[in-house]
Amino acid sequence: MEKSNEDVQKSIEKAKGAQKEWSDIFVAGVNAATSFASALSMIGGIWDTLSDPDLSGWEKFTTILTTLSMLIPTIVTLWTSLKTVINKETLEKLKNTAATWG
Repeated sequence: MEKSNEDVQKSIEKAKGAQKEWSDIFVAGVNAATSFASALSMIGGIWDTLSDPDLSGWEKFTTILTTLSMLIPTIVTLWTSLKTVINKETLEKLKNTAATWG
């Protein structure tokens, strides 16, 4: 039993340093793209709110504040996803894969 626990522990330690799989990179890329589109949409919504003459100052303030409360986490998600997609490990993996093709 002790031997199997040690084997599991070694496997866990080995997995911590494992490279990301292509599926993880693809998912992060799609997540980055959707986060970017959402951020652009929210920024456009803020612009529309500011230019709407029918809204009072308080309505504009609360709408913009609400949008910003959603925009900030979206930008953080975008940044995190981009760091996953565009990093030294991923670029090296892409380079090695391309080298095997040609």
